[in-house]
Amino acid sequence: MAVLRFHAGTLEVRDVAEPAVLPEACRWDARSACHRAPASAYA
Repeated sequence: MAVLRFHAGTLEVRDVAEPAVLPEACRWDARSACHRAPASAYA
């Protein structure tokens, strides 16, 4: 099950099953090993 978490002005999307279709604003962040998007993308 995917996990959506707010952290420091961004949304972290973790545990996404492949293949998944995520919003265009989500980008892979290797530093945190998750997909991230600006929190404003949630609106």
